[in-house]
Amino acid sequence: MLVENAVEALQSIAAAHRSEFEIETIAITGSNGKTIVKEWLNALLEDRYRICRSPKSYNSQIGVPLSVLQLDRTYNLSLFEAGISRPDEMRKLEKLLKPTIGIFTNLGDAHAAHFESQKQKFEDKWQLFEQSKNIVCCEDQHWFSWLSEGQKARCFTWSFEDKNANVFVESKKIQSRRTVISISHQEESHSFIIPFTDKASVENALHCVSAAFLLGQASSAFFEKLSDLSPVAMRMEVKQGVENSLLIDDSYNSDLGSLQAALEHLSTQVDREKWVILSDFSENTQPAELYQRIGELLRDASVNTLIGIGPEIQQYRSYFEPIATHCFPDVSAFWNQLDKKLLRQKAILIKGSRKYKLCRLYTSDAA
Repeated sequence: MLVENAVEALQSIAAAHRSEFEIETIAITGSNGKTIVKEWLNALLEDRYRICRSPKSYNSQIGVPLSVLQLDRTYNLSLFEAGISRPDEMRKLEKLLKPTIGIFTNLGDAHAAHFESQKQKFEDKWQLFEQSKNIVCCEDQHWFSWLSEGQKARCFTWSFEDKNANVFVESKKIQSRRTVISISHQEESHSFIIPFTDKASVENALHCVSAAFLLGQASSAFFEKLSDLSPVAMRMEVKQGVENSLLIDDSYNSDLGSLQAALEHLSTQVDREKWVILSDFSENTQPAELYQRIGELLRDASVNTLIGIGPEIQQYRSYFEPIATHCFPDVSAFWNQLDKKLLRQKAILIKGSRKYKLCRLYTSDAA
């Protein structure tokens, strides 16, 4: 098929395909957590629905139409994630997804380079929900004040601070390696457990719970299933490493928001010395400010050793003092000189941009 623009043609075909189905469609966007929320919702609702969902992290201008083209008459719920890196991209995805329910996870620093301001990036992302009847979001986040009264009226909110939110978090208690959360909705109280203690996992779980209330599926069985949630591949997976080390794999992307969440997860390993293997960040326009902030986050998390991968992090290594810092141009250079006995009993966070292929560090051969 000969066309002038292959991506636009693919999107047009997917939009025509989507228009053939009257189906409850949940679209998820935000800077972080899209894939986790999608996969957790699938796990929590798969016994109630026949679900069509995005494969892996198919949320781009090509990934979204490929996801939509999976739809057929056997499905009665669809879960799609949508991400953008430039202005005006989300409007195209909205036309082919036509979500009935939206979920906005958060607003961070990912893909900030092509936007004039954080507010412009937020407004572009929010275009996904132009026709959605409800949007799940946390009203405690700073961007919530940017919404008009009409936009707020369509929001199904959860909050730690506002008792008038649709879902109010009455308490959050960390017990060992799990979190017990108590909430209220329409004057009824519910408690549930998630097998995570980091802030990002708590937020992702509350997005899922709020969506379940909207769908009318927040039953006692639903709340029980929350205790069985699993990490999503390449999203803060905990793995056994060599020399009895513990690896926290978050090697999918790199931005300040997800780094902070990953460091919070690392901080729960109180009985081990903490290492961070971190690559250069991508798409940063003010590297000095960025790496200064990274240094603050690493010190706040009581990191003992930093392994920097890439030329830029080497340039700003002084910003990480007094943390012991060792820099290498690529993964192979680090691996080839490594004495594996140094990893004994360490808790090691692997975090970075996909182009640096940090995933090689937990395969059999990093060369």
